[in-house]
Amino acid sequence: MRAPTPRRRFGVIPPIRSRARSASSSRPSGRSGRSRAAIRPSLPRRPGCSRRSGPMIGRERREAFPSDPNGFRVRRAADEMSRSRNRHEEAARLLGLLADGALVSSEERALAKIARGEVYERADALDAAGQDYEGVLALPEGTSDRAVRAAALEGLARCRRARGATDEARTLFLQALELRQGEDSRAEERIQRALGALAEETGDPDEARRRYSASLALARANEDWAGVLHDLEHDGAIAGGDELVRTEAERRDLADELGEVAHAGAAATLRADVVAAARDAILDTKHPSSDDAGGDLVDRAERAFQDATALRKSNRSVDSLARYREAILAFMELDQPGPLSASLTGAGLAYLDEARAALGQDVTSSWVAMMTGPLESLVGRAQDLLVRQARALADRARWCHVWALELHKLMGSLGGQASRIANVALVEEFMGNLDTARRYDTWALAVHRQEGDLAAAAIDLRMLAIIDRRLGDDAGADEWERQREEADRGL
Repeated sequence: MRAPTPRRRFGVIPPIRSRARSASSSRPSGRSGRSRAAIRPSLPRRPGCSRRSGPMIGRERREAFPSDPNGFRVRRAADEMSRSRNRHEEAARLLGLLADGALVSSEERALAKIARGEVYERADALDAAGQDYEGVLALPEGTSDRAVRAAALEGLARCRRARGATDEARTLFLQALELRQGEDSRAEERIQRALGALAEETGDPDEARRRYSASLALARANEDWAGVLHDLEHDGAIAGGDELVRTEAERRDLADELGEVAHAGAAATLRADVVAAARDAILDTKHPSSDDAGGDLVDRAERAFQDATALRKSNRSVDSLARYREAILAFMELDQPGPLSASLTGAGLAYLDEARAALGQDVTSSWVAMMTGPLESLVGRAQDLLVRQARALADRARWCHVWALELHKLMGSLGGQASRIANVALVEEFMGNLDTARRYDTWALAVHRQEGDLAAAAIDLRMLAIIDRRLGDDAGADEWERQREEADRGL
C-alpha cells in the first residue's frame, strides 16, 4: 500500500483578477484571488467538488445562484474555510447544520455530508469521512441523483484505499465509474486513473496499463495535460523497454511545446522544486520593512495585503511590494494558501507594472550611471540597462504567478489554475512571447468556459484579441472581440 503523503505546510516545505480595467489602459488586469475549490489532501483527488475558482481578495465577482440553493451558500462558506484557510474543524461544524439537521431535505443532507466528508479527508479523519459517505449511500434510492451517489462512492473508495482495503476500494471505484461513464468525462478520467494506481500498487501490470490507457485517452480529450504526463509516465514505467523510451520522449515534447500548461489541469500536483525556485526569486528581494508590527499575525497579514493592494491600485506599485512581501511571509506562516495566492498575485501584478514603467523611462534618466563616451553609445547602453531591469522585474512577476499556480493545484481549483495561467500569459505577452501567451490564454479560456466563469472568460477573450492584433491577425482579433461582447452580455 502506498503510504499517504504527509500534509504540507506552505511555510515549511518550499513548495500569482479585480476584473476592472484601468481607464488609462486597454489591457486587461491580472487575476487575483483565492479558491473555494477542493484542496487535495494526501489522498487521490476528490470528486463532486466545485472546481469554480473562489472568492477573490480585491476583486468583485458576480455569480448567479439558483433560486433554491439547497444549502449552497453554507457549503460554499465551509469550502472556503477549509480549503483556503485550513480551518477544517470550523468548516465541519458549519456543515453539520445541514448534514445532521432534522429540518432539511434528503438532498441537502446528502450534499452536506459529501462536503463534510471531504473536509474530514483533508484533516486526515478518514473514519469520520467514511461515515459521512456511507450516510449518503444509505439514503433511499431516488433521494439523490447519480452524480451525488457517484461522489459518495468515490469518496468512500478513497477512504478504503487509504486504509489498505484495496479490494473494497476497487469495487467502490467501479460502481462510481458505472455512474459516471458517458456523463462526466473528467470524473471518469479521475476514476480510471485511481483504478490504474490501485492495480499498479497490487501488482497487476496488465490491468494497470489498461486503466492508464483509458485515463490517458480521456485526459487528451479533456486537455488535462498534467494527467497526460502522469499517465504516460506510469504506463511507460510499467511497460519498460522501447515503450518507456517512447513515452519519455513524448512527455519531453509536450512539456517543451506547452510550457506551464503541460503542468496544469485536474490531475496536476505540486512541483516542490518550482516553488522553491519561486521563493528564492521573490523572497530574497530586498524591500524596506514596514513599521506595522502590532496586532496578531492574522490582523497584520490582512492589513499588509489590504495596504499593498491599495498602493498598487493607486499607481504606487513600487511602494506596494514591501507590504506584499510581509503578507506573503505571514500567510505562509499561517498556512493559508488562498490569501497567500492572492498576495502573490498582487505582487506579480505590481512587478509587471514596474517592468512596464522601466521600459517607459526616458533613457536620459540612466545616463548618470554611464561612463562618458559618444552620445549614441550612451543612449544604447542606457536602453540596454532599462531592458535588463524590465526583464528582471518581469521574471519576478512570472515567479509570483507560477507559485500561485502551484497553490491552486493543492487547493484543487481548476478555475484558479486557469486564472494563474492567464496571469503568466500577461507576462509572456509583455516579454514578446506572443505564441506562448496565446497558447496559455486559449487554455485558460476553455477552462473558464467549462467552469461557467463568464467574467474570467471575458478577460481571456480580450487578451486574445490584443495578442492576435499584435500578431497581425485582425480577423481573429475581431472574432475574439465578438465573443467577448457575448460573454459580457451574459454577466
